[in-house]
Amino acid sequence: MKYEETNNTSDQVRRKCIVEYIKKNPESEKEDVIAHCIKNGEGSRVTLSRSIQELIKEGIIKDGKVRKNSKSYKLTLVSENLLLTFPQDLEEIFLKFKNLISAVKEWCISPEFAYNKRFGHVPELIDREKIAKHTVPLLYFTLEIINEICSIFLRFMLPDKLDRKDQIVKLYMIYYRFIGQMYSLIIEEIGEYIPKFDSNLSNRSIPYATQIINSVGTITNKTVLIINTCNEYSLQRELFDILHFVWQKNVDIAYDQYTFGGKNIPYEVEDTGKIDKSYLEIDDPKLRAIYRAINFDIDFENKMWRGNVKIEF
Repeated sequence: MKYEETNNTSDQVRRKCIVEYIKKNPESEKEDVIAHCIKNGEGSRVTLSRSIQELIKEGIIKDGKVRKNSKSYKLTLVSENLLLTFPQDLEEIFLKFKNLISAVKEWCISPEFAYNKRFGHVPELIDREKIAKHTVPLLYFTLEIINEICSIFLRFMLPDKLDRKDQIVKLYMIYYRFIGQMYSLIIEEIGEYIPKFDSNLSNRSIPYATQIINSVGTITNKTVLIINTCNEYSLQRELFDILHFVWQKNVDIAYDQYTFGGKNIPYEVEDTGKIDKSYLEIDDPKLRAIYRAINFDIDFENKMWRGNVKIEF
């Protein structure tokens, strides 16, 4: 499954063809762009010219004459335009999330192979049901974290960055299509391993119980939970590949969420081995503070989270 940022209409396919060509060929002449798209069967000269004008009007690409008295135009992308960059960021998150799903799927399908690959040995007893109950829910928790951060961006930051209602609506539609495809991807790839709900409270999984707790908890709680699970199954690289990208792209929002606006940044953090201390070398002070706050909570009173909620792993 591939993430699609727009509906698969002929107009959107044309627009994507135009943008991709200009991305690979900066300062392309308008005629070259049209010729390329026609060759790929993405429209006629009339429809492609119209799409190019729409993209210029939206500020996604800009045009300029090749020479002062020339009728030819060269086209370039406006790299800071949110209608361009936001979908590109979502595409990157989608690809990184696919890597995490693949790693979890590996644990579910062949835990023997996963143990040997990630730890160099295979234990005598392997609880396949426990592995599925622990690894599959972390995918949903990861999506919740992504959604919490991105939703704040859409609600509070986006209106200050765009003044056109139609552009804001378009990005909302792109984002919620993206979230839906992420959830669908989990079902497609590992739906058969998703733990079944048990009406007997004593038999319900720890991730289920934690989900209920976290519904009124903080984003830090959720992050600590999935970090502990990822440490147990050596999935840290795949997890932080996603989270670091999301935090970096929304650093002000993530900083406020994880540090309570800078009020929860411990000066000394004991090295628990749960998070790679290379985060101390990060240049961005806000991004570095996020890692410090999370590492603090992981070792906070022997896995005791704020609110005195203790979870046994």
